Amino acid sequence: MAAMPYPWLSATDKSLLDSEEVLAAIDRKNWSRGKKDLYAQYYLEQRAKYVEEERMKDFRLNAADLKSWRRQSAFRRFASEYERQQLEKFRISGMITTICMTLVLFFAKAMWEGEYFINFSVDAIVGTIALVVAASQYRIKYSVITKFTRSRDYILMDVLSVLLCLLLKVWLPASLDFSLFVLLMNYFLQKKRFEESEAAFLKEN
Repeated sequence: MAAMPYPWLSATDKSLLDSEEVLAAIDRKNWSRGKKDLYAQYYLEQRAKYVEEERMKDFRLNAADLKSWRRQSAFRRFASEYERQQLEKFRISGMITTICMTLVLFFAKAMWEGEYFINFSVDAIVGTIALVVAASQYRIKYSVITKFTRSRDYILMDVLSVLLCLLLKVWLPASLDFSLFVLLMNYFLQKKRFEESEAAFLKEN
């Protein structure tokens, strides 16, 4: 079966996506991407559980009572776990991008000065791989961020931190390199801000 046309829906077992009525009802709500995904994932998980236990006749979740789901203890537990999983994704992608961008900046510095750690070919391969991995992790990070808040400020922080690193590499001697420090500071500032957004999200839902 083809994937459902809901960009806010996280990757999941496509065999469960025959719940068009409920997913369409969630999609029509004026909710954030994260709230829509939370409700959809809760519904799909509960439905899978009832299917596995062969108790679909007792399954009560439907499109008519979406707002009542939040009063269920099972939903509250699921929401807490959902929040934890999204924070973990943010942490992992954030740390990987920090490490990879540090390697990319080292290669940029080497190209600027014409002095390579091993040689141009090896350094270029490492730098290119690091850039590709960083790009994929940025995509993951921003997909998580947009579930809870706007990504504009995070993008601005990332761009400014990289620009600052480049300027410091140009201005300072090779023996002084603060790029990792700057990128780590950016990561921790973003993580704190993201945790605040998640806390507000969890309180509202």
